[in-house]
Amino acid sequence: MDQEQVKQAEMQKEAADRIAAFEFGMDLFFQDNGIDKVAMAELASIPQDTITERGIECLAKAMEQTHQ
Repeated sequence: MDQEQVKQAEMQKEAADRIAAFEFGMDLFFQDNGIDKVAMAELASIPQDTITERGIECLAKAMEQTHQ
């Protein structure tokens, strides 16, 4: 494995770790507030397995708008 491949692998692992941490935090928030993840997905009209990715997209868009 060359240096560039190692760097890419490290970046992918870091991204996966951050996504997992975000998902864990969302799950805790839902649990603490009595929100059912399946119901939330249905309300948002999205597949349940995309809640984390959609949450990240939503927050990224909000941050872009805030920093403009």
